Amino acid sequence: MNTLNYNPPNYPLEWFDEVFFEILHPSKLDPVVLNSENAGTFMNRFDREVRSLRLRIKTHVIQLSSPKKVKTVVLQYHTAIRLLKQQANVNYQNYSQKNKALKKIGQALMSMMDELTVFLELHYAPFLSLPPLNPPIAKSAPIDAKFPQFNIVCSLSADQIGLILKAADDLKIIISRSLSLVFKTIIPFLSTKNAKRLSWASVRSHTYVIEESDKEVLINLFGALIEKIRSY
Repeated sequence: MNTLNYNPPNYPLEWFDEVFFEILHPSKLDPVVLNSENAGTFMNRFDREVRSLRLRIKTHVIQLSSPKKVKTVVLQYHTAIRLLKQQANVNYQNYSQKNKALKKIGQALMSMMDELTVFLELHYAPFLSLPPLNPPIAKSAPIDAKFPQFNIVCSLSADQIGLILKAADDLKIIISRSLSLVFKTIIPFLSTKNAKRLSWASVRSHTYVIEESDKEVLINLFGALIEKIRSY
């Protein structure tokens, strides 16, 4: 089944089940379904499905009449997403090291599933019996809804900023519970010459498919930074 055209009927996580247990399962991979030509389309669809699921969870929870029902539903979502993350990791570990494109996709999908876990734990921590998040993380949600009054203007493009943050997270220069929290916390305070307001989710999604031209710009930039640091 082509997951790019698949639309699940009722079960909110069925599309994700189809992706991790069928489409991207190492023993069932079909190169026609996911290749270098449609990888970007697939990642955009996955990003839309993640955002749609967050909205469906909010809608579902707000319609419940008691805290007990909310706790039951939130725990069900949390458990189901945890199982999907486990399968995503199993898939990733079994992808061939030679297929670098698939490895990148697998890594990106695990990160996006982390977004869903963070979303649940930020919004419904009391129902999950989780300890409170530390203040910088807990404050990341309202930042997304309201842009800071004063922003720092960066001469790089939004895609280049996203690539820097992704690399910093991968190298553990910036330490956070997830890459999405890095974007959610930092991006609202930045502007570019072409955009006064940046969407952290949009900048984050663009890191799934990286342009070679952006990589070259940053490589040259960091070469200049190295020389500047040496001159101090």
